[in-house]
Amino acid sequence: MVANTKNRRLPGFRLKPLHVINPFTVRNALWLSLPAGIILTGIMTLGHLDTSTWTIASSYHPALSLALNCGLFFVLFLFVFSVVKSKLPVAWRFVLASVGSLLIAAIFSLLSVGLQHVVYEGFMVEQAYGSNVIKDGLIVITTIMITLLIFSLNHRHQMMLENERLQSENLLVRYETLESQLDPHFLFNSLNTLSGLIGMDDDKALEYLQQLASTYRYTIQQNKLVPIEEELRFADAYLYMMNIRYGSNLRVVRLLDGVEGFVVPISLQQLIENALKHNVISDKHPLEIRVEATDKSTLRVSNRICPKETTASEGIGLTNLDKRYELIAGEHISMHSDNEMFVVEIPLIPRQKAMEILEKMKE
Repeated sequence: MVANTKNRRLPGFRLKPLHVINPFTVRNALWLSLPAGIILTGIMTLGHLDTSTWTIASSYHPALSLALNCGLFFVLFLFVFSVVKSKLPVAWRFVLASVGSLLIAAIFSLLSVGLQHVVYEGFMVEQAYGSNVIKDGLIVITTIMITLLIFSLNHRHQMMLENERLQSENLLVRYETLESQLDPHFLFNSLNTLSGLIGMDDDKALEYLQQLASTYRYTIQQNKLVPIEEELRFADAYLYMMNIRYGSNLRVVRLLDGVEGFVVPISLQQLIENALKHNVISDKHPLEIRVEATDKSTLRVSNRICPKETTASEGIGLTNLDKRYELIAGEHISMHSDNEMFVVEIPLIPRQKAMEILEKMKE
């Protein structure tokens, strides 16, 4: 059964609630209104400037024009933003924003013309009346276009976040599926060995059961990377159980002086178990497994091939291990086989990289 993913994460694929910044706020409406009003006022002032006859009373007063333009922009942005944030269908939101903005602009134009008459005491130039309508129409169009652009960018950002979240959840489910396959596999093989001892050597069976309980605690830990020293201790406990079954016919040679790094848990045990599963182990055909560090920052596990006739290899265990390495550390294991030797190398993750991965898991 796949474990609950609510509070678990993989490095690089953090599972977080979908936090989307809301761009349709009063503050953003204000920040958009100021530069838009300034630009429009500047264009209007230049368009009506006649240096030979220009006076404050015969043209647009820049300060009043700026206040009116910014005010209309602000009111329209607030209205359109409120419509965009509603739960209406997108088409209805667009229609409501357009019609409502036109009505607001029409009312605002009438009020602004009256205000200009009062301020300038009737000395406004005739062209100013028609320009109000054109100007406010441009403000409506500009407001709707800017809002549509923001809506489009925000929607695209939401989709990217949602896709990232779905990818993260998919990877986490895949990883936990691999883990759920791994634990029963280990337990089944261990219990199978235990069943062979019961009735034949009860003292060894009891000792084996105690070691099994100890080692199984390691398999259910939550860490996704462990120091190589910790993995070696677990492998030694596992080999202790296997030596009860196979005796001197199983030999493991370790060449690991000064080895450092982190590995995916149960990886070394899984490689040893793979060798035991697929090779004959008897007085005539003892099995020697070599575990050694390489100059490529990998851990190499090798053994001579003496295949069991009744065992068909599907490679599920090694595929599982490779996928766990890929999901956790972005690394892959390597395998090589000929008529004599079977060799698997697993990456040794440097301490700094391992610490970064483990730190991300805690976030």
